[in-house]
Amino acid sequence: MLKKILIRISIGLLVAVSLFFGYYFYFKSSFVEDLNDRSSVAETALGPIEYSLTGESDLVLLFIHGTPGGHDQTTEPNSYYSVLTPSRPGYLRTPLSVGKSPAEQAKAYKALLDSLGIKEVMILGVSGGGPSAIEFAAAYPEITLGFIALEAVSLSADLTQEDEAFINESDFGLWFNFMILGFLGNDALASFMLPNPVNQQKLLKDPKQLENLKK
Repeated sequence: MLKKILIRISIGLLVAVSLFFGYYFYFKSSFVEDLNDRSSVAETALGPIEYSLTGESDLVLLFIHGTPGGHDQTTEPNSYYSVLTPSRPGYLRTPLSVGKSPAEQAKAYKALLDSLGIKEVMILGVSGGGPSAIEFAAAYPEITLGFIALEAVSLSADLTQEDEAFINESDFGLWFNFMILGFLGNDALASFMLPNPVNQQKLLKDPKQLENLKK
């Protein structure tokens, strides 16, 4: 009797694990397909760069996303400016070879602008996008109309064990962690993504941005 119960439990666990991983691979496949449908890839002088460009205004905000992320981690355009968001080198369909250092990545953004015929931009660097955004503003002041740093990395620092674990996390591990954060609620997600309590509260008061962050 006990042997039959253990066999049934084992089969149940195996089915549950199979369904869980099956859902993950289905989610990843459909998510990546949707991301690709919402972006383009420019063949620049420095290599392929994925980007999204939204809005009708001639004034362009160059949005440099944080970590992790891609062209989907951006902001909405309005009547004043359009939004150009490249996937930083190493993310989604922009290969790391396009720019391994912040200075090289700044050159990649300039190459993207050249390929799209954009002459000047405002630039916004968020979190891990801060270093390359700073490099861009410093290297190309003649085409930088303004520079904004939002929760941006701006100082060098030694990585902690937690930082290294996060960077080396697998796709599945990151997905699982963010899924758990989703179950813990919006406060936990905002606290994890934004160190500044003031910005956490701003995010929590903006349902649309919260929804975008969860995607």
